[in-house]
Amino acid sequence: LSSFKKEVYPPLYYRSNDKNLGFDQNLVNAVKMASSKYVWPLGDRRRLLPNSVKRVYSILGKNDLDLLALSVAQYYATSVHNKRYTSARDVFLELFSNVGTLSFSISPTKAWMPEILENYIGTGWVHFAAIFEFLAGLKAIDIMSIGWPSIASSGKSGWTRNLDRKSTRLNS
Repeated sequence: LSSFKKEVYPPLYYRSNDKNLGFDQNLVNAVKMASSKYVWPLGDRRRLLPNSVKRVYSILGKNDLDLLALSVAQYYATSVHNKRYTSARDVFLELFSNVGTLSFSISPTKAWMPEILENYIGTGWVHFAAIFEFLAGLKAIDIMSIGWPSIASSGKSGWTRNLDRKSTRLNS
């Protein structure tokens, strides 16, 4: 966090919970604390690449977007490229993995509607629900994808197989 204090324009704040709230509730609570127009939830295995914050601020300062989809360094060759979207269908088909993965998209704070998200607490997918429920409720969308890599992964996935329940879930 200290390395980003030099790059981030508004002050960067850090807060820790007294007890483990679980992945979903922690995300919802973090967004509730936000006072900005947009939120960019970052997982602990994600690493922002140099100048990513400045570039994102520049784009969001010039555009009133419903979503900004980011490119991932490891998948740059097959990742999203600079493009504007006005079709929810095209977003779903072309950006599904970016939009549905924590840290790969920046959404308006208002997308995180507590009355809807409470239905997703405990699923490990509250971030996915926030974005797609929000987009589904819009009559028209304005989404931008950016082609330059802005994030890198710095660890193993949190996905594991729960053999007792024979389902896949996210460890938090």
